[in-house]
Amino acid sequence: MAAAALASSARAAPSTPPANSVAAGPYVVTAVGERDGEVLHVQRLVVRRAEATGVVQTLDGLATDTPWPPDAPGLEALDMNFDGHPDLRLIEFRAAGPNTPWRHWMFDPAADQFVASPALDALSPTRFDAQRQQVVVDWRDGAARSGSDVYTWQQGQLRRISVPH
Repeated sequence: MAAAALASSARAAPSTPPANSVAAGPYVVTAVGERDGEVLHVQRLVVRRAEATGVVQTLDGLATDTPWPPDAPGLEALDMNFDGHPDLRLIEFRAAGPNTPWRHWMFDPAADQFVASPALDALSPTRFDAQRQQVVVDWRDGAARSGSDVYTWQQGQLRRISVPH
């Protein structure tokens, strides 16, 4: 899904991210797609360095129906693997229940790019406990059954450490 990096421009970027964008460390990530009310049909994410306007990475092949109300856009930058680098996640669509599916991309500092994380995608919905360095998955299976699964990152892989009943 990640396209090859392109040369960046020397021109300065605006100090605030443009519409449909989020700041992610030294980057500004913009969701590109068609808006339908408070839904953005995201087709790609475009990554630029915050101080320049040139594209450094494009995450193509998306087809989301991301809720995008003004007060809670569906694109977030947060450190999901607790390595000090912001990662990305995008709501795929608004589910009828509480199990909202997300798409996730981890920042790879060696490649200087965001890389898709199918492991996190499969665990949606996720929340991240930076203090404990845990990934928590709160789930619901019908009206009477719900729970949380807890994972940690071990050697770059997610490992379940508890399954509360």
